[in-house]
Amino acid sequence: MDFAHSTIFSYAEKNILKKINIIKRECNSCDDEDDEEDGNEGCDNCYGNSGSDSGDSGNGHTNGVEDPSGYVYEGVFSNRLEGVTATCFYKEIVEDMYGDKHENIVKWDAEEYAQENPLFTDENGYYRWDVPQGLWQVKFEKEGYETTYSEWLPVPPPQLEVNIAMTQNRQPEVKTAHAFDDAVEIEFDKYMMPELLTTDNIFIMDGDHIAEGNIVLLNEEVSYEGESTKYASKVRFNSNVPFAHEEITLHVSNRVKSYAGIRMEDDFVQEFPVELEVSKIGADSTANVFYGDSINLTISVLPAKASAGKVLTVRNTSSMILGVDQERVIIDEKGNAVITVHGELPGTAAVIFGVEGYDLTATTMVAVKHGPELTKTPTASIASGTTVEKGTEITLSCATPNAVIYYTLDGSCPCDNNALIYDGTPIIINETTTLKMMAVAPNMYESEVAEYIYIVDTESAIEEISLDEDVMIYPLPIKDKLNVSAKGKTIRSIQIININGSIMRSYNVSAKKVSLNVGNLSAGTYIVNIVAGNKTFSKKVIKIE
Repeated sequence: MDFAHSTIFSYAEKNILKKINIIKRECNSCDDEDDEEDGNEGCDNCYGNSGSDSGDSGNGHTNGVEDPSGYVYEGVFSNRLEGVTATCFYKEIVEDMYGDKHENIVKWDAEEYAQENPLFTDENGYYRWDVPQGLWQVKFEKEGYETTYSEWLPVPPPQLEVNIAMTQNRQPEVKTAHAFDDAVEIEFDKYMMPELLTTDNIFIMDGDHIAEGNIVLLNEEVSYEGESTKYASKVRFNSNVPFAHEEITLHVSNRVKSYAGIRMEDDFVQEFPVELEVSKIGADSTANVFYGDSINLTISVLPAKASAGKVLTVRNTSSMILGVDQERVIIDEKGNAVITVHGELPGTAAVIFGVEGYDLTATTMVAVKHGPELTKTPTASIASGTTVEKGTEITLSCATPNAVIYYTLDGSCPCDNNALIYDGTPIIINETTTLKMMAVAPNMYESEVAEYIYIVDTESAIEEISLDEDVMIYPLPIKDKLNVSAKGKTIRSIQIININGSIMRSYNVSAKKVSLNVGNLSAGTYIVNIVAGNKTFSKKVIKIE
């Protein structure tokens, strides 16, 4: 992108500087005293009046710049010609030694204006220049075609629609043909005179007899806007009944003529196998993709038996807005093809689908939209890596309004199903903990995952907890063994419950001292309920690995 911008600006700056220098040279030639006598504040050239009334172009001695531009076509205006050599000339008036004036036709030196002359028409047949005031003519040349000239074009006014027809005096040919169950489609390599594209000159042999039917012109159009003359290059013979044989024979008489009035060299006679006909391309009329994202478009070509193995063509009308990786895709056995498109810039672009050998098309309008913003990453009230005391409270927050915070305390991803939803209640840190969290707000992408690690100072941890003077749990925090003793009381049951209220272990005993193996319990916070004698005792404990 930077290279493209620098190229455009370099071209424009060079063009502007040259024109400024030209104007300066003209204005410097003005005589101030003459200006006062004329009553003008500047020279004629400063007002764009250079050149004589006879049409002298001045070839760079003006400050007015206009566009002689247009396109070149063959037969009909939609059939553009690429690679035509276009050369621009101007007319100047010179005076000989006897005082007689003569017209000279001069090839324009376009380099003075940072342009090229001659130039070649692009894929759409277009050519264009910026030229000074004067009288101009464009010459058009292409191998195999008659050389053509525009009229002499006065500039100003702007000459923006100088569209030129070129003629190729070559004998036309049948380009392609396809036979279907009850029809044959024929394409010529030139646009043809439609009055000769009839069943008198185009007919089908189905076995030993001539098939009855009619001719339809598939792409008939006027030669140029506003004119009545029409031409066509594609026709379809529709049979009154399906063909009886697996092969038909196409006959095209050499009496048919191209738009230039030239006949085919010989009659065209060729056998064609009857094939299944693709009848429809199914595609969504609209699709949306976020800027910077990609989506897949699934195209269905029906019937699948006819389309399988054929080539789906893909044409993107704006590569700046939309990126399309493939221009040709093989249709699968189900009649489908998948196309991936990328959102390059916000806007709308059309993707046009076709099938090689058919005139069928389908269009999907793809809108590239600005994607949702990211939800702000949530934060915790105490910085990560802090050493905290057991029982420290942590609160979570997010700068994005209405965001929901998901978190875990075991180091797993908060995107998983086991994530907890933060409801504003402080989180108690009783052991070294890895807190991970993310936030999601309406109509926004989820935030990045934040990680906070808290280290609990265990040096002051209590080794033995007395629930009353007779019942004790030790050691704490627990690791592999949980010891419970009840002096003078009989322990009847012990339950270990996690912070979600689920009973993880339950023991029915009858002893004054119990040692339980809890090594396979996950690290975390638990509640131990003890029934001893006629009383129930509860204690929150920490299990470490």
